[in-house]
Amino acid sequence: MPLNLVCTLSFKNNLTIRQIGLILQKEIASRCPTPKAMTSPPMLLLNFTPFPILYTDRLILRQLKTEDAEAIVQLRKDASMHQYSGNRKAQSIEEIRTFIADINQSIKDNTELFWSIELKSEQAVIGTFCLWNIEQYKRTGEIGYQILPAYQGQGLMQEAMDCVLAYFFAVLKIDIIEAFTMPNNHKSTRLLTKSNFKRNIAREAEIGQERMDGDAVYALESSSFMMRG
Repeated sequence: MPLNLVCTLSFKNNLTIRQIGLILQKEIASRCPTPKAMTSPPMLLLNFTPFPILYTDRLILRQLKTEDAEAIVQLRKDASMHQYSGNRKAQSIEEIRTFIADINQSIKDNTELFWSIELKSEQAVIGTFCLWNIEQYKRTGEIGYQILPAYQGQGLMQEAMDCVLAYFFAVLKIDIIEAFTMPNNHKSTRLLTKSNFKRNIAREAEIGQERMDGDAVYALESSSFMMRG
């Protein structure tokens, strides 16, 4: 059976995000080096099987299925979805089915997580959310997300973001989550800053232009996650 993680801002122990943050604070303190010894935190041990299905009040975040191909085609067809991303506009059902198979193989290999965002009231896929570029020794990962324009401005992506961040920090034990976005993508930057992400200019300089392509880098540390209300 899939692992069901209830995320109406709580897990099975009814913990709020702030309570999860306090637990994380203790964990981080326990990892801090003492004067007697300097030790590095252990690498991430990842296992995405069974797939972590997440729930919020209005959403189900679940694994992509072959039957979702048409919904993903619709996401990729919308011109506004490509203004700030590198995804190609037109992709056939066959290409999307191959994409889904590749994504699910990456999940089996524990190198990536990719959720379809399903709206409970309509039983329809309205967006996606992913975790990739996972650095197990650095304990970092990068997120990507998209939602159809018709469902923007309703707090749905914020709802998904809150739930997924709680999973990343409390369950996967990731230390830093990064997001790359165009500076003029104001909806994305608002979502990130509301979620306590901070722009990391030093990281942008470190990465350089080959990776950046004009993007701004935002980062959220697990120690800052507790500051969300």
